[in-house]
Amino acid sequence: MKRNLIKDPTLTVLLLYVIAWLVGNGLLLYVVTDGFIESPFDGKNLMLGVLFIFSSAATIKVMRNYFQSKKAGL
Repeated sequence: MKRNLIKDPTLTVLLLYVIAWLVGNGLLLYVVTDGFIESPFDGKNLMLGVLFIFSSAATIKVMRNYFQSKKAGL
């Protein structure tokens, strides 16, 4: 059976995904807020919140799939 990185992640894939999520969202926050000078909660930064929500949902899905496959013993 072919392994899928999202549906059947290994611990290495999970760690890389979480690190990429943290670095990516951190850099995005830094750039959008001009080095943390502006507030990320301004109305003009609405897209930032949307990107955070979707990237967090994808990360949570990978984490959930990892723990479910670990629990099932796969």
